[in-house]
Amino acid sequence: MTNVVIGAASGMGAAVARQLAGQGPLLIVDQNIEGAEKLAAELGSAVRVAGCDVTDQGQVDALFAGVEDVGALVHTAGVSGTMATGRRVLEINLLGTARVLSAAEPLLRPGSVGVCFASQSGYMVPETPPLFALLEEPLAQGFFDEIGEYFDVDNSALAYQVSKRGVQLGVIT
Repeated sequence: MTNVVIGAASGMGAAVARQLAGQGPLLIVDQNIEGAEKLAAELGSAVRVAGCDVTDQGQVDALFAGVEDVGALVHTAGVSGTMATGRRVLEINLLGTARVLSAAEPLLRPGSVGVCFASQSGYMVPETPPLFALLEEPLAQGFFDEIGEYFDVDNSALAYQVSKRGVQLGVIT
């Protein structure tokens, strides 16, 4: 079974990849392919590298088409509210996570494990059942229109908190 770390070129993803190196086949994935290749060179020959933009369903599907089954899936790809617009934060952090989980789900086997990194800032979002219901279906048609009824999706700080709350709620469609 292949261990897959998404967002592996730096930070938490790179730290996780270092821990999983030597624990079976390892696929490290990042939009920053150069950073992922540098890490792979450090980790050794049992490591494969793939580039993937989690905002592109085609790229996510192609990534998992090359994997037979998943032992561990660790998803750390994300951006903060200071790094992008609110819509982009939601697209990467929330919808990207949903895309990854949706594509990986058929490859999970008994004993597989998955971890999606979030943030405690997600708990700053007040419990709002209609909003939370939307967060559980981020790939639904009209998502941005509907979620915009609860907060300004262009506010990147709020979008960050909401995106991380969605990850905590376990976005899988």
